[in-house]
Amino acid sequence: MLYVTNSSANVKERSDGHYATNKTNNTKMTNKYWFTRKRYGYGATPVTWEGWLLTLGFIVIVTSRALDAEKRPFQFTIELIVLIFVLIIVAMRKTEGGFKWQWG
Repeated sequence: MLYVTNSSANVKERSDGHYATNKTNNTKMTNKYWFTRKRYGYGATPVTWEGWLLTLGFIVIVTSRALDAEKRPFQFTIELIVLIFVLIIVAMRKTEGGFKWQWG
């Protein structure tokens, strides 16, 4: 049987007109998304364990730093701004479809 390979689709066309798919996929997923866009509004929701871990880590760090905020309010404010900035940047890069306003 003669096979013609379509490398972009990982499908082989046989000489009898039928198609055979290659069950092994050796390509690595380089851009795995951790978040998906919210259905309404602006923002993202975690959909993988990495996204949930990032969100939970953010909450734990902010909560632990907030317990000491009365002693050093300026330092807490700066830390909070940096943490929010990091969370937003990572979420934007790891959100399927990017950040934009959604109407449903």
